[in-house]
Amino acid sequence: MKMVTDSKILCLKDTSLNADYRMDPILSKLHGHENLQRLTLSNCGIGDEYFTRVLDVLEKQKVMIVHLDVSQNELSMHSMVPLSNYLANYLCSKSLESIVLDKNDLHDDGIREVVDGMWERFSNIDKQSYPNALSFGKLSAKA
Repeated sequence: MKMVTDSKILCLKDTSLNADYRMDPILSKLHGHENLQRLTLSNCGIGDEYFTRVLDVLEKQKVMIVHLDVSQNELSMHSMVPLSNYLANYLCSKSLESIVLDKNDLHDDGIREVVDGMWERFSNIDKQSYPNALSFGKLSAKA
């Protein structure tokens, strides 16, 4: 398993993770890594179910990543709904600046979900509670 990791970067590019025996240890490694800033799961075959589980772990563990790369996986519109919800929750996604989603099977509906989450994130930021919040233009998604 090709794995580049330090306290701020976890890169598993081109590593097959779609089986339970490989993905579950990765999910468990996310526990206690609040300092993680860059998560790369490019070309790992994680699919909708595991991507949703990754988002759940990031949210529950309050991991404030800056960059998320899930390009070239088997993601579809079905996992874009949980991503949209994650993006819309400013407390979870406040440090996120970039998402790489290219080479997935998202179609227009999937992209629309991502944009809706980004828009909701921007429109729900309470400027008084979060005076230094990122603007909508700061977060970008590549598809």
